[in-house]
Amino acid sequence: MALAEAEQAKGQAREAALAARLIDAESDLASLVALEAEASEQRRRAEKEGARAERAERVLRDVTSSVSWRLTRPLRAGRSVFSARDR
Repeated sequence: MALAEAEQAKGQAREAALAARLIDAESDLASLVALEAEASEQRRRAEKEGARAERAERVLRDVTSSVSWRLTRPLRAGRSVFSARDR
């Protein structure tokens, strides 16, 4: 009889250990799901910022290659020379 009770106690202890491991695994899974959602959001933001940077580079390239930018280059250069002299 004592042997049967000992086996039953071992079985219950094993079940309790397995239940604890299951709870830990479910918690880890929930954390993983949250991390995946955060990673997805970060990827979306990175793509958005990449597109924004490309757009800004394109606008800057268009401005600096424009005729008006090239024509006013001497004026900008003179302004920087005179403003440095006035300091």
